[in-house]
Amino acid sequence: MRYDFGKVYKDIRESKGLTQDDVCGDVLSRTSLSKIEGGKATPKYENMEFLLRQINMSFEEFDYICHLHHPSEHSTIMQTFLKMNSINGTRYLKELLQQCQHYLKTHHDFPIQQLQDRLEVVIYIREKGIENLSSDIDNVVNRLWTNIEK
Repeated sequence: MRYDFGKVYKDIRESKGLTQDDVCGDVLSRTSLSKIEGGKATPKYENMEFLLRQINMSFEEFDYICHLHHPSEHSTIMQTFLKMNSINGTRYLKELLQQCQHYLKTHHDFPIQQLQDRLEVVIYIREKGIENLSSDIDNVVNRLWTNIEK
């Protein structure tokens, strides 16, 4: 997410014709909101949740706007995976695996790591079968199984 979310919030609030008093009510001081919108303070989770509710916006919508109306790389990868109904062969799975690997070079993201692990196992099994799993794939399977057991 961009770090100027206070400015983004202010732009959205103003585009909806709302004043600082309109959104603050008795919950947040105008001074606090002014600091947030000016980039001088970072809101606590509870305050951000409250402020977004005041402009009738979800975290997901706000995140989308903060990414300049483009889904985050995490969202793009997850949506690609979720839209895969049935895949013959491994070409598209390998492409998605490469996206995961590229993304994980610069991000710590547990759900994407799990997806990468699943893709590695599925691709391996499709190409080489389930008999005689390599030790690397066996380690990945054990890691996935440990997470499933939890």
